[in-house]
Amino acid sequence: MRQATDVPPEEIRKIEAVIYAMANKFLESMDLDEIMEDIIRTRLGRKLLDKRTSDTKLENARKLLDLPDKQTIAA
Repeated sequence: MRQATDVPPEEIRKIEAVIYAMANKFLESMDLDEIMEDIIRTRLGRKLLDKRTSDTKLENARKLLDLPDKQTIAA
């Protein structure tokens, strides 16, 4: 059995997209807030939040240092 730490980033993005799509389709906005709080309390939710925070910090640092982003480098 794989642990949450073994989930590749691409799979995490897919899982996140499915959760958001289902939540948008079936839940009211108040329910969405409650669900998001519950998700963040899970190990996977915490990992997703930490990843997003890390990515945001990295992107902000790149902007401050005027470094190219991944898409510019790849082009």
